Parts: sequence; C-alpha cells; structure tokens
Amino acid sequence: MPRRGRRDRSQRQRNREMLAGLSDREQSPPPAYTTKESAPPPYAKRQPHEGTPLLASTAASSYSHASSSHTQASFGQGATGYPKQSLQSGLSTRGLIGDVCALALACLALVVVVQGLIYSVSTYNPTPAAPVPTYSVAIIGAGPAGVSAAYHLRAFEVSEKFKLNITVLESAPSIGGRLALIDSRGERAIPYDDPAQDPISAEDIAGPALMWDNPLFTKASEKFPWDKVDFDELPSSEVGYYDGKHLVSRSTRPYDKTPTWSWAWFHQVFQYGASVWKTQEIVREVDLRQKLRGLPTIRTVHELLSSLGIDRKAHESSTETLHNHDISQLYRDEVVAPRVQRVLGQRLDDITGLALSMALAKEDRVNSHTGGDFLETLERILRRADATVLTSSTVTGIKYEELNEKSAWLVESVHGTSNLTQYGAFDHVILAAPGAEKNALHRYDTNAFELPGHRSVHVEFFISSTRIDPLAFGESDALHDQILFIQKLDQIGLFQGVHEIAYVREIVRRHDGVDIVEHLYRCVSDHYVTDLLLHSLPFAKDGASSEEKAQGITWTYQTRIESAYPLLYPKTSFPPFRLSEDGLWATSAMYAVGSTVDFSWLAGKTVAEQMISTLRK
Repeated sequence: MPRRGRRDRSQRQRNREMLAGLSDREQSPPPAYTTKESAPPPYAKRQPHEGTPLLASTAASSYSHASSSHTQASFGQGATGYPKQSLQSGLSTRGLIGDVCALALACLALVVVVQGLIYSVSTYNPTPAAPVPTYSVAIIGAGPAGVSAAYHLRAFEVSEKFKLNITVLESAPSIGGRLALIDSRGERAIPYDDPAQDPISAEDIAGPALMWDNPLFTKASEKFPWDKVDFDELPSSEVGYYDGKHLVSRSTRPYDKTPTWSWAWFHQVFQYGASVWKTQEIVREVDLRQKLRGLPTIRTVHELLSSLGIDRKAHESSTETLHNHDISQLYRDEVVAPRVQRVLGQRLDDITGLALSMALAKEDRVNSHTGGDFLETLERILRRADATVLTSSTVTGIKYEELNEKSAWLVESVHGTSNLTQYGAFDHVILAAPGAEKNALHRYDTNAFELPGHRSVHVEFFISSTRIDPLAFGESDALHDQILFIQKLDQIGLFQGVHEIAYVREIVRRHDGVDIVEHLYRCVSDHYVTDLLLHSLPFAKDGASSEEKAQGITWTYQTRIESAYPLLYPKTSFPPFRLSEDGLWATSAMYAVGSTVDFSWLAGKTVAEQMISTLRK
C-alpha cells in the first residue's frame, strides 16, 4: 500500500506540472517566425503511447476538469496531436482493417475447403457396379409364336435387371411361318413373277378376315396410332358342297347373313331340319374371338382352358358334341365334315368338341371382313423386338453340353443351300415352329415329353383367263365362290383328297399393251393334283372348243406345307411349355388345343413370361 500511494502522488504531481506549463504557454504571446524547428513540448516525451486514442481520451477528460471551456477547445485542437478527426479516422481504419482481415480469413478457409474437396475427389475410389448379366436366347421359327416370344421377351426385359440377346432362326427365306408362300428363288410367290402384281398373301391362303378374326394378335400390333388396322365388312358369299357328281347342298357365309325364307334356306331346312341352326349353338358356346383378350397370365394349358371355361369341350370328342346337340348324321357328313376338313385337314370323327367349334367358327367368318396385311404386320413387330434374325437357317440339332466350364444349349443349323453347318451356344432355346421338336431333337437324348403330331397339306394357286364352268360341278347357274368336297370313297373319284377349290380375287395384267382381267383360284388337298385335276377342269369361254376350255390355266404355283395342322384328338393331359429345367421351351403345348394365329401368339407370350420369371430368380 505505501508504494502504491507514492506512485499515485508522483503521478498527480506530474499532471499538475503539465497543466501548469500548458497554462503559462497559452497566456504568453506566440513566438516570432523562425525557420528553426521548434522543440517538442517537454511533456510530449513523456507520452507513453503516442497515437493511442484511449490515452488521448483520458488526458482530455482530465483536462476538462482543470481548465476553462476555451482551454478545452485548445487542447482538442492540437495540444497532444490527437484532433477529433483523427480519433474518428482511427476508429474507421480499425473497422476497415478488421473487415479486410475477416475477408482474407474467409477466402483462406474457402481455399482450404476447395483443396480438400479436390483431394477427396481425386483420391476417391468407388466400388465398381456389378456387371449386368446377359442371357442369350435362341427362338426357332419366325411365325406368329416365334415373333410373339421375341416381342414379349424384349418388352418384359425393360423392367428387369438383366439383358437379353435374342436370335431368331427361320428355315424359310422370309418370316411368316406356314402363311408365307415362297417360290423356287426363295422369294414370296408372285403371279407370273411380275413385280407389278401383288404377291400371294397370307390372306389369300387363310381368307381376307385373317387379322379381323385374330384380335389378340391385331391389338398387340397396334402399338402406335398409325399402326391401327381398319376393317371393312364384306358381303356374304355362297358355299357349295360337292359329292363327286353334283352339288348336294349350299349355304350362306356368314350364317347370320343367310336370307330368311330364301330358297337356299328352305332347301337346307328341308334336307337337314333343325340341325341347320342347332350347329350354330356349338359355335356360340365356344366363341374365343373376344375371350382371349384380357386373359390372365397362365402357366399351363389346363389353366388356359379353365380360365376360358372350355375345359370340358377340350376333353370330349366331336362325336359327343354333335350328339349332345342332336345334329343329324346326314348334316354331319354333307356339311359339317367338309368344313372341318378344310380348316383342320382332319376327319370329323378324329377331333375334339373344342376343335369342332373353333373350326366351324373360323370357316363361317373367313370371308366376313377385309383389312390389314398379316405378313407386313408380323415383320414390323419383329423389327421392334430388336432381335437378330437368321433366315434360310434350318436347325438340324440341339444338345445341352458343357462349354468352357459352363453348360449351354448347342444349336446346330445349316444355312441356305451351302450345307455349311454352323453352331451357336445359348442359355435358353424356344421351339416355336410346328414340328420343330421332331426335327431338332431327334438326334439327341432329351427329357421324355409328349409332342403333338401334325398333318401336312398341299396348297395350289392357279390363274385362269375365265371363270370355271359351273357344268364342271353339275350346275347350270353361276358357280359358288367356294366348293367344299364330301369325301365319299365310292363317288368322289378324281376329287379324292381335295378339300377345297375357291375363288380368291381378280388379277389384272398388261399383255400386248392391253389390260387383261384374269382370275386367281386356290386348291387345298392332301396331295399334288395340279396336272391330274386342274387341267381337266373346263373353263367357260364363249365360242371356245372343249380343248380350248381345258387350256384356260395360264399360271400355277403349288407348295407343300409341312406340319400344317396339329392333330386335335381328345386328350386327358397336355404337354408343358417348359420341356427342360435347363432352359428348353416349346410353344407346341398350345397346339394340343387348337391352331389359330391368336393361340400361337398367346403361346409365345406365355413362354416369354415363364422364361422371364425363371431368369428373375
């Protein structure tokens, strides 16, 4: 305490001396002008921190209590070298320096953060994504079933975590299956080989209502608005039934357009009684045209039949069905049997009640509408499937083997006429052509499974300069557009094995600068009959001799369609779509029920769904 007291007294003494000196100097006159630098006031040397605002403020405060207001103003202006402006400037300078320092620190921090991020990114080594598995699929056959399988596989693949490499192998030079007729050059058959003519179309074989009568396929093809198919209703047509001597009966097709109380209708009722309209009940019981649309996903043929409510019809014979509907034997032989023979290529007694109903419905509607081009539509759908298509590639063998420590299906094929054998390895194989199982699997030992049998058929087209003379079939009036043949062994004679002769359409060709109208006919039979039958048919020609009438044919084309019709006898069980757990599939399970474009399309879709489900697991 004593020491502190002495220091305080010494400080007060110095302050009094400073104030005294200041007071004396203010009262004296100002010094004379001189260039000699004046000495600083004695107290200036004693300022401990000159330029420190805090000290200047303290001095000013002390001074204000010791002198007048005039003296206070003098002190503020220059006594210590700390004017008021300098005080404010000092405070502003300190704020500016602080802002600059803060900004510099922020920039430095930003640089550090950016450099850290750059270093982190440059040194980041992410875990590589797992490779997407890819499976190879071979589809044998480019008909409706094969194209459907390719189309649906690609459509289902979009939502899956794997990729598919799809290869379609077709033995013919073009796609279309049994409905694509190819000439000797490997191209679609064209009358007279004239590019100006329309080629023989699928509609020429199966009827103009082909796409209209298969709405499941047609709807699937209408992916975009411009794909929509427009149909036109055609007028009714007449069908005649020939027994080898004369036309024993005639009917109108479609049945619903039969003129009521017409002579033809009275004639049928007089001959066959109630069987005429009772047969239509069989058709209406199993009308699948609209039922197949909106069908839930199926896994087996049994599920299909159950979903459609037709399982009973698939197990009973046609004889039972006809008996249950009280159809007379005469009507069966002369009307029902020829219609079934034309559509299925089989005897009436050999098929199921379901097949009977489907055949009658198809034959009744075959010429009811026109619209669309089946083969062009099929080609467009296959292009959208983004598949590798190998035409003129006949598959000669399939075998499951170990290849490079991995099991795969080895597909053996021969391309074109080169006889060069090629091989391809695939994870899955779909047999989508009728009879492909027999042709491809006969050389190898596979799991035992029952495959449907098939029948082949001959289809022949010919062009005549005139229409066939009605007298050829014992008629005096104009000949019907379609003649179906009643197969009576003791009467049919030359027409044995012939199912149908039908008028198809007009052909207009240029000859010697003149347009000539000719007529295209179709003949369906069990065997080749062109030379024997067609050249013996008389053709009407005004003023022509018999020899000239017999020479009315100007162009012919004939082909044999292998495995054209599946055998549809009653069954208690049906083959599966999956033939092997190792990845062998077949659409032929559906052919045990029936053979239509829509059934083939549904078979391809079903196989695709089941394969995708297997790969997903």
